[in-house]
Amino acid sequence: MMKSFRIILSMFIFFLLANKIITAQTKSTPNCAIIVYPLDGAIGVSINDSLSWNSVSDTTGYFLWFGTDGGGVTNPTSIADSLEMGLDTTYHFTNLEYNTTYYWKIVSYNNDSLAVGCEINEFTTELYPNEPGCVIPIFPPDSSLSVPVNDTLRWSSAAYADGYKVYFGTDGDGITDPTNILNGFDAGADTFTVFTNLDYSTVHYWKVVPYNVNGDAVDCEIWEFKTERDPNLPTCIIPVKPLDMATGVDIADSLVWNSIINADGYILWFGTDGGGIVNPTSIADSVDLGTDTTYDYSNLKNLPYNTKYYWKVLPYNSFGTPVECEILEFTTMSDPNPPGCTIPAEPLDFADSVAVSGILSWNTVFGATGYKLWFWTDGGGLYDPDTIANGNDLGNNSTFGYNNLYRGIVYNWKIVPYNSNGDAIGCPTWQFTTMPDTIPPPCIDPIAPLDMATNVNVQGSLIWTKSIGARGYRLWFGSDGGGTSNPTNLVEGQDLGLNRSYNYSSLNLDYSTKYFWKVVPYNDLGNPDTCSIFEFTTMPNPFPPDCVTPITPPIGDDSYGIIGKLRWNQDPIATGYRIWFGSDGGGTANPTNILNGFDVGNTQEYSFGPLDYGTIYYWKVVPYNGNGSADGCPIWNFETLTKIRVVSPNGGEVLKVDSTFTIRWALNQEKGLDNVEILYTTNQGDTWQTITNSFPAVTREYNWTVPNTASTKCRLRIKDPANQHVSDVSDSLFTIIGDKALLFQQPSTGDTLFIGDEYEIKWVSNRVDLVRIEYLLIGNTWIEIADSIDAEVGSYSWLVPNTPSLNARMRIVEIDGDERDEVQNLVIKPQLKIVHPAPGDTVRSGLPYDITWESGGINRIRILFSSNGGNSWSTVVTDYSASNEFFTWQVPGINSDSCKFYIRDENDEFLFFETGLFVIKYIPTINVLSPEEGEIIEGNTVYPISWQTVGVEQLNIAYSTNAGGDWADLATSVLSQVESYNWLVPNIASDSTKIRIRDANNPQLFGETGLFTIDPATDVKDPSQDEAIPSEYKLYTNYPNPFNPSTRIKYSIPEEAFVTIKVFDILGAEVATLVNETRSPGNYELNFDASNLRSGVYLYRIQAGNYTESRKMLFIK
Repeated sequence: MMKSFRIILSMFIFFLLANKIITAQTKSTPNCAIIVYPLDGAIGVSINDSLSWNSVSDTTGYFLWFGTDGGGVTNPTSIADSLEMGLDTTYHFTNLEYNTTYYWKIVSYNNDSLAVGCEINEFTTELYPNEPGCVIPIFPPDSSLSVPVNDTLRWSSAAYADGYKVYFGTDGDGITDPTNILNGFDAGADTFTVFTNLDYSTVHYWKVVPYNVNGDAVDCEIWEFKTERDPNLPTCIIPVKPLDMATGVDIADSLVWNSIINADGYILWFGTDGGGIVNPTSIADSVDLGTDTTYDYSNLKNLPYNTKYYWKVLPYNSFGTPVECEILEFTTMSDPNPPGCTIPAEPLDFADSVAVSGILSWNTVFGATGYKLWFWTDGGGLYDPDTIANGNDLGNNSTFGYNNLYRGIVYNWKIVPYNSNGDAIGCPTWQFTTMPDTIPPPCIDPIAPLDMATNVNVQGSLIWTKSIGARGYRLWFGSDGGGTSNPTNLVEGQDLGLNRSYNYSSLNLDYSTKYFWKVVPYNDLGNPDTCSIFEFTTMPNPFPPDCVTPITPPIGDDSYGIIGKLRWNQDPIATGYRIWFGSDGGGTANPTNILNGFDVGNTQEYSFGPLDYGTIYYWKVVPYNGNGSADGCPIWNFETLTKIRVVSPNGGEVLKVDSTFTIRWALNQEKGLDNVEILYTTNQGDTWQTITNSFPAVTREYNWTVPNTASTKCRLRIKDPANQHVSDVSDSLFTIIGDKALLFQQPSTGDTLFIGDEYEIKWVSNRVDLVRIEYLLIGNTWIEIADSIDAEVGSYSWLVPNTPSLNARMRIVEIDGDERDEVQNLVIKPQLKIVHPAPGDTVRSGLPYDITWESGGINRIRILFSSNGGNSWSTVVTDYSASNEFFTWQVPGINSDSCKFYIRDENDEFLFFETGLFVIKYIPTINVLSPEEGEIIEGNTVYPISWQTVGVEQLNIAYSTNAGGDWADLATSVLSQVESYNWLVPNIASDSTKIRIRDANNPQLFGETGLFTIDPATDVKDPSQDEAIPSEYKLYTNYPNPFNPSTRIKYSIPEEAFVTIKVFDILGAEVATLVNETRSPGNYELNFDASNLRSGVYLYRIQAGNYTESRKMLFIK
């Protein structure tokens, strides 16, 4: 485009000149513009500024040429090439290069011609205002090896650098500048410098610092390289025997290495000292072996077992020795025998008055790689037995520190050295006696909760430090007291023995309440005079309240008074209640035409009235507190009593044709009701027939001659003739039956029966002995349901067969008689119904949940989920086996009170079931899955602790062997997503073990197991102690979990049963059958190998008798 412009401009100039000649007219040529800024030859011009010039009279515009090219008589073009400026006298520029010469030229023009003889101006931009940046090495690259001793250092150039300073040498350490070859040598603008005759096999350091007028570059790195080895020196040896880092080396053998071609001999260093860069010397210190390539150390009378040795061999010749040879190492073989026993160093056996805090120590044993400690007391009749160490592996330590032993009793201890060949045999037990009580014990300090603590969990334990010399502790605890007054309203001076914790979970502490506690230790000399009273404040209620249940009126009451009270149960953490009440609403719509979210405060009742007679009212109560309102609260209903109420027939009666039946009614308000009209129906209300148009209401009864209209679908209606809205109808159907009759009560024509249901067929009869029941699907062939049934029984339970039909018929026939009844248009169809969750249920978000259903006549299903009342749906599972009747669903992490499930036949979209609304509540949760309460775990084994969490990121895991009195940490800041931790179970006896898992960021949120047992492992099992028969069915968590490729599954059965264990994938497809046979009572363990399966989540399910349980496992390849 610019080229086209120049062509046009040239043509324009040519045209002007030609026009001058042709017309010979005098034309006005504009003058050149006078430069304003920057002046010609200016220096230090800002890189962000403007070109400006004076305006020229008789000018139409200006052309601009600008750039770093050009100069002299050549127009610059690299930035602007004859740029049309119009009448502007300024050109703004930005981000020019620093310290660079720029050229520019302005030419004015008008309609007649261009200015001639305009000069090209120049200026130089300002200097770069900062020091330059650092460079990177080109040769040799950082950390290079085998660099020639004669070569060149080369580096990249740095922008705006005027030159480079070079530091180079063998001194320095990578942090301090090297200087002994070049110390800040100024290389000028060159980006290289030559070096010669460097030392062989030597590490050299170098650094390049660019500079300019603003200073030197800062924080430039120091690089290093190592020069090539001297080609005249012999190379380092290669070990033949033993190899470097070898283990299990014979204690009587030789060092052997390869022969080096140009070596005149070898120097040896050998010993247990040294290592790394320090030569060993304890056996051989620079011994010249001549030309031998073997060193026999068997004459040293055997090296010690299991000991690390270092050795180094340097070849030499007339030029010297190599400098890069490494120190090698090996470890001798383990002692093939177990070690011997040791003797005590402190305290000595039978020592007296030993300090209650101190150190056990013993002599080390040659050949031992570690020591096991047993340390215990039986309490001496004063204290509970206390096991401090039960075969604890102390590694190679020969001391063990202890603290706060009981005073004045005997302690026993035993040390057993061991190595890879076993434990020392027959080691003795030593004992000592601690110093006696001399004074009453000191007061304790609180461990949890600390004094003045806030936000303390309402379920937990008081824990305190051990008081030296205490024989027991007494506790005062309550919300009263404080200061110098002991609290008493929860615990008053209770003697806890030597327990140093008190679990208050069963006391139901109140939220946001201050509590006081005091612990007084005692011994035979008494107790301390004044111990502090501690205090803490419980946490605020962390959750909104739950929904409440109604007290009056009962749900669905159909005759409640028009004046009364709405009453409901109290939620313990609610601070108030809001009510919706009215005759509108219902279903999911709140009633509002009487009360619309009315706040009644913290009362649990509301008085109403008078309401309308015979009207359905809806009401809803939502508790609230400072954390919000209850979610998903249901809407209840009741119906007020009518002015008239049918008493009889009110449903279920059997009336005989031509008999006299007394119709009775009750009046709830006599005023304004003079007469009643009485009607009846024989077809459930489709049509009504009049019994009497008007009869005195106050009589409250009417004698009716039952007409000859036999039916099982009868109802009675009594109403006010003057007000059609005042009426009442029988609650349910009654029957009119002839002198001899047989009539179905259910099913009725058009009813739907579900395949697989136990359906109760009902009938009424009169003067009929035996009946037969049949059904028909197609054609004229009746299928027998039951035969020769006593008619007076009146019902028969029928398992609806898997024979779908849209037009089935059923009949009941008198045997040896003519009476019969038939119903038509029955629908028999597959059954599909979700059982759980039920409407109104609350499900915790983020956790697995078993969706359960009932089905019949269906093979495959799909399930959908909605969190917005059915406005939109997401798929839970497709093509799933209906016969499983459950699916484990991972509940999403949401809050919603409008959740629904939709289940349908995979092959028939018109066969479906939709649940009522249920609630998903997001509550941060820690759920410890294993170990389970009552489980027995063998000591000294690895056990997988497993859990599930919601809204928690990191966990702290601890265990207790005294029911939560004391806790020992197992792991901290464990990611919750791993859902498992492998625990090395201590080899101790405890039937009061617990696991606690806390939120690492919120100690008030935790989960605990019930009590389980650790059974110490023993070397020999007494065959007379038969394994106990389990008392209950149990399916245990698999181990390991996650696993690859196999895992172990344990289960227990208390009685002989047919056992089936199957594995399913997450879609419900069966992938393996592990057990399918009768098993006798006992504990079982099996192996499941998933090598042929894909990674993912699998379910394993046991069915034994009536017991069914499922668990989840994760296979990761």
